[in-house]
Amino acid sequence: MSAVVVNPYGDKELLPSALERQFRDGCQELSLESLSWDGIVFQDSSKTVDYVDHVEAAEKIIQKVISEYSHRIVIRESIKALDDFPCVRIPFNGDDNSYQVPLGNFGLDWLAFTVDIFLSRALRDQQQVLWVSDNGVPDLGGLNNEETFFADEVQQTSLVYPGAYRKVSAELKIHHLAVNALLKSNLVSEMEGGDFLGFEQDGNSRGSSSNVNASFDKTTGCAQAFRVLKQLIHSCLTDRLSWWLCSPCWKLHDPAIHLMLHKIMQKVFALLFTDLRRLGATIIFADFSKIVIDTGKFDLSAAKAYCDSLLTAVGNSDIFEWISLEPVHYWHSLLFMDQYNYAGIRATDDEISPDEVTIEPKWSVARLFPEYIQIPSNFYNMLHTKINDIMTHMKEMDVSDASRDSSQAPKRDYTLKFIQTICAVLALDQSVEHDVLLMRKNLLKYINVREYAAEAEFLDPGPSFILPNVACSNCDAYRDLDIGRDPALLTEKEWSCVDSQCGKIYDREQMENSLLQMVRQRERMYHMQDLVCIRCNQVKAAHLTEQCECSGSFRCKESGSEFLKRMEIFLDIAKRQKFKLLEECTSWILDPTGSWQTNTGRHHS
Repeated sequence: MSAVVVNPYGDKELLPSALERQFRDGCQELSLESLSWDGIVFQDSSKTVDYVDHVEAAEKIIQKVISEYSHRIVIRESIKALDDFPCVRIPFNGDDNSYQVPLGNFGLDWLAFTVDIFLSRALRDQQQVLWVSDNGVPDLGGLNNEETFFADEVQQTSLVYPGAYRKVSAELKIHHLAVNALLKSNLVSEMEGGDFLGFEQDGNSRGSSSNVNASFDKTTGCAQAFRVLKQLIHSCLTDRLSWWLCSPCWKLHDPAIHLMLHKIMQKVFALLFTDLRRLGATIIFADFSKIVIDTGKFDLSAAKAYCDSLLTAVGNSDIFEWISLEPVHYWHSLLFMDQYNYAGIRATDDEISPDEVTIEPKWSVARLFPEYIQIPSNFYNMLHTKINDIMTHMKEMDVSDASRDSSQAPKRDYTLKFIQTICAVLALDQSVEHDVLLMRKNLLKYINVREYAAEAEFLDPGPSFILPNVACSNCDAYRDLDIGRDPALLTEKEWSCVDSQCGKIYDREQMENSLLQMVRQRERMYHMQDLVCIRCNQVKAAHLTEQCECSGSFRCKESGSEFLKRMEIFLDIAKRQKFKLLEECTSWILDPTGSWQTNTGRHHS
């Protein structure tokens, strides 16, 4: 037993009898009838009693004593007074017991932290300067060299082949493209004649070659670090490394290394695309994360057998040693415009009957239509009647808007947009192309729009904006998020992983911080941009010259209107997703009366 006596007068130790009497009197004053104090005896007060002169010191002693009780039951049995207070038991993570050593100050993602440590040690062994940073920009000391490229421009290459595919189509998920590109960089360079990565030769760390005019771009300076990274990844391959290589969250992230890796990934992706075509596959869509192919088979079992043989052939190629392709979906029939606009009959293991066909539609092009405008499931379901209904609704809306404020009535020609969309979707099937063109001509004539007028051309509503290399913290898959076109990101309040077996919710705060960093980077680079000649397009070298050597005038590389248009995209995203900090930042930039645009206009006028 332990006891603490607070005596502000600094008296000497009390006798055991005095301690017992005070303890008994204290229990009676607090009406602690359930506490039996008769058996409590202070025999050796020098070992069981601490004397302090203020309450704060007593609290520290009590805290230390209670912390020594490692089990909740022991504490409650020893201190009966705790029965009068609520007690919450917090379970621990059982997986923590699998580690035989304490984790110390590891971050939330222990694996990424571990790889950072391993790379740091490898770089130190090679006498390389570390550039550890928390914001994805290398900390090189002093004034950092500004990036000459933007994070949102380093995104996946995508290939789209619209059309109607009536045979079985398969979606193949690509695994480990980044790891494969890193480990096969030498082989890729050899296939390109040795010039693709001129610094990859083992004999020269700076990439010097016989060509004295070889360019020294922004990726050349990280050649030695790139080789160290390659050696590390080769020695500790894991699934997590695919996104770690591309994520700015790791401490040693370097945009130059990322850009270099991205170039190799593009080349490996192109080689994979070519190899699949050589093996007879018809490509419908392809990007860094998946490939959709037309198998050319009407039977599902035959299509699966074809995919198995295709993947085996690809796996036998040395250049694709670390890449694995996994079939995830099959379609009996597919009408495909792009990755956000398609409809098809999803294949399952069960045979389907003609009377039970269910079409799964995904049409992002119709996302801006009001609820009363629906693309008809049956094409011949009275299109003229549908157009009349839309025109009737539009007239009612125009009258309502005009009654409120005639000067602010919006122009919403949903009838024309509906005709454009329905014709663009049906025109994907080339077998009915002539009939669709004739129908389009008649429908446009019905609403008094000329067939070849500029306003009659179909345009996908809304700009595309890619948030690249977003990693899932649960399944470690990474992908590019098209915040401007992906309907799942436009309609859902929470963004989640697309893997059907995962579904982990992304961290919205992290997404907003990434977008905010892009805005600040673009703003910084806009102010620091070069002047170029309007005639020869050469960068201005001399500070005091008013004209180029070719007598041409100079202009900013990025005009103010182009920059503000990009900022408007960020502002639209911020408002739709309720990113308050991003909205505040972009609104300040776009404010025509604010000091930012006033100073910018004066600077570039």
